[in-house]
Amino acid sequence: MKKIPPKRRTQSREQYWQRLFDSYAAHSEDHLVSGWSYQGLHQRLSVYSRFLDEILLPEGSLVLDLGCGAGTYSRFLVKRGFQVIGMDYAPAVVKAARKRSVAGEDEYLCGDIYRLPFADNVFDHVVCIGVFQSLNDHRRALCEIRRVLVGKGRLFLMTLNKLEWLCILKRCLRWEDVILIHEVQNPRLMTYHPRVFGADMRRLGFHSVQVAPVQIVPEYFTGYSNFVAIWQHVPFFRYLTAHSFNVTAQK
Repeated sequence: MKKIPPKRRTQSREQYWQRLFDSYAAHSEDHLVSGWSYQGLHQRLSVYSRFLDEILLPEGSLVLDLGCGAGTYSRFLVKRGFQVIGMDYAPAVVKAARKRSVAGEDEYLCGDIYRLPFADNVFDHVVCIGVFQSLNDHRRALCEIRRVLVGKGRLFLMTLNKLEWLCILKRCLRWEDVILIHEVQNPRLMTYHPRVFGADMRRLGFHSVQVAPVQIVPEYFTGYSNFVAIWQHVPFFRYLTAHSFNVTAQK
């Protein structure tokens, strides 16, 4: 076993990421609090914005921003006329999101995705971006999300793609970043097979499940955006270059 830094020894994957994100909370920029690059955060926001335009969610709908980070999506949703609750498991991150709240119409709390502090059938929509790569039990989290959604409520979820070529290469060469959970070596980040993830959601009772790759294009590559838009529609191969994928579904 290769030498693992002490800070990567933990009792659970969730505990490791909670401590890490608490350490990010002191940053002044939203993307750094959330652990993204500036370009990556805003490209994800663009993908999500297109989804919102498509579903025509009524103004005033109650939305849960699950894993809210610095509150970027929560503030965006408030500007679109929705009631928003942002939740994160890192206390310092929740505090940072509250400081950034300018509308006074968004609310932030600290909570556990495996035990959401809400009654059944509460939210019209749940958005959850960049959370599932830090979880050890994605099915349990999906069950909780489904529980708090109203009938026919909509979910938008984004997580890391197991089929990306670089991810495959790292696995084959054993170059993956690792953490020690109870002294057992585990991948630092959970990645998922898009088709298998979608099938899991259907088995758990979600309907109208759709999966799509998300091409996170570096800033120096934006001049080739038209090429990327075409590549996005090439079967199978589009997932080889997709850092993430999104899943949309209905309860």
